[in-house]
Amino acid sequence: MSTTFQTFPTFDAVVQTTTIIVNTTEQVAQLTTLHAQHIFDLDPLLPGQSSMWIVTPPTFTWSISTIFPNASITSATAALAPFMDGVNSLGFTPVASGTIVQNINDVLGAAMTDSGGLLGVIGSRLWPPQAYRSNATAIGNAYKELLDTGVPM
Repeated sequence: MSTTFQTFPTFDAVVQTTTIIVNTTEQVAQLTTLHAQHIFDLDPLLPGQSSMWIVTPPTFTWSISTIFPNASITSATAALAPFMDGVNSLGFTPVASGTIVQNINDVLGAAMTDSGGLLGVIGSRLWPPQAYRSNATAIGNAYKELLDTGVPM
């Protein structure tokens, strides 16, 4: 048997991670509304982004990972700056934040490794793009309502 596989060139990516801890679902709504208001700021760089809320009463921990293919740290940081400035203006400070350049094969390999057996729900855009464009506040309120009713995010 003989086979041929198509391969694609590898590339570097900027990986930015941020973790924020808040105490109320009202604060969750503030942050997710802000995120919805700024999500399209990233589009020119074509990143992938996922986020996960981990509920550990009495706190809510939000982990956001953004992967910018073929980007520089400068351009990735600039794209995220309006959102991060908004986080700070709301009075929140990330408990962890990091930005690195890494080969995409290593990034994806690490993302697919479940080294700790963490149980959680990872979401990207749970609602259609038009909802983000037309009513960012509804996105924040939806997260609040889901968490208020006990739905794990």
